[in-house]
Amino acid sequence: MALEVKRKRVEVDLILDQEKAERISQLGEQLARAGASHVTEGANAAAKRIARQIDELREEVSGQIVHLTLEALPLSQWRQVLEANTTTTKDGRTAQRLEDITPTRSG
Repeated sequence: MALEVKRKRVEVDLILDQEKAERISQLGEQLARAGASHVTEGANAAAKRIARQIDELREEVSGQIVHLTLEALPLSQWRQVLEANTTTTKDGRTAQRLEDITPTRSG
């Protein structure tokens, strides 16, 4: 019987309107904070208002979303990526060029 390895998969929605994507992200953080606060009518109303704003923005950008499915590389291929992006510094230490293999946030 052959072993079957199931690699992790993640569904990602990439919103092409970056200003609205950032606003949705900020509202999501606010919604998480509102949900973590004590459940009171005021907090519940705020959470509903924030959720409604998120829904409205997602509706506005519905035609500007790219749906992606990301799947982890097999270990051997991941090691090749790491090896290809690892250098030796002048003092003999190894350093990985993580900006080439991981996403970065620009400020």
